Amino acid sequence: MKNNFFSLFLFPLTLMSLASCSSCSSSSEEPDGPQPPVSRCIVAGYSNAGRISSASPADYPYLKYPTRVYCFGISPDAQGVWYVNPERERQQNTVRAAMTSSQEAFLVVGGGATAGNMYRMGTDPAKRAAFARAVVEYAHARDFDGIDVDWETDWSSEPFLHVPEDDMVDLLQQIRARMAELPVGTKVRQLTAALSSSTLGQSMGGRIVDYVDHINVMIYDTYGTEEEGYPHAPMRVLKESLAGYAAKGVPNSKIIVGVPFYGGNKSVSPVITQPYNTLCAMAGGAITASSNSYGGYAFNGVDLMKEKTQYVLDNGYAGLTIWELSQDVAYDNPLSLLRAIKGVAEIK
Repeated sequence: MKNNFFSLFLFPLTLMSLASCSSCSSSSEEPDGPQPPVSRCIVAGYSNAGRISSASPADYPYLKYPTRVYCFGISPDAQGVWYVNPERERQQNTVRAAMTSSQEAFLVVGGGATAGNMYRMGTDPAKRAAFARAVVEYAHARDFDGIDVDWETDWSSEPFLHVPEDDMVDLLQQIRARMAELPVGTKVRQLTAALSSSTLGQSMGGRIVDYVDHINVMIYDTYGTEEEGYPHAPMRVLKESLAGYAAKGVPNSKIIVGVPFYGGNKSVSPVITQPYNTLCAMAGGAITASSNSYGGYAFNGVDLMKEKTQYVLDNGYAGLTIWELSQDVAYDNPLSLLRAIKGVAEIK
């Protein structure tokens, strides 16, 4: 996920550079053996702090519909030291106030625009240990249900910076250990990590599977081939990525499948993106439930979202998560993507 909407312009190029052709050729098969259907489907979504401008919870009605909201996000400062931006905290409070008591709220750590700060924290053992303790104490004090750590790369510098795999594993282990030290009955017990759909993310998934409750696989900002018309995260790409995670030993029950609520135009470089609701407004009624593109932008429409949700249910995945919740049309609109997901995911 991204620190703000505009960072989506750069990130599509990065996932393509991380993906390897060998992954595509070896991971196109369905998951091995029959998968038990899920008894509970998590419908989660990220709320981008950069899009929380009003302090009135009533201005964010969509936040009451997911079963879990990832409150995006906080990061260490430029020196890698624990820091909470007061404006981010205000935005988090607005998001929490717009939610219902039955929903889970997760504190998100990291993001594409602050990956360099995460690198400076994550590569320093003392700063890493201090950060792990501070983030758990912060989440506990504010009654979050869990913590989500976003593993991304700072592509603005040479060499590119991201928390190395060994250090990321250690960070998650330390966060888990600090959670275990909290008093019995403490709310913040769940730990998740957001990883890319690429082979790099798959490798990391296999290493951290024992330390997290779920892995949010960001299957967006990744496109089909030119021959396919550059579709945005089509079913083929989704299945290949998930098969890659399975090959690394990550059970389906630990994976939350990421889906996009925005479209990308890959015919230009860098890729230009637009929120789904903006595309619907631009189309003036030309977009239907079966549409997956408009005006050069490829997106996931209603029917494709339903297909992905059914695939999640049929194959025993934990659920779906969305980047980003505010990019949908109104929930009572027949073209609402969140409504399409929940219409399939409501297990009777």
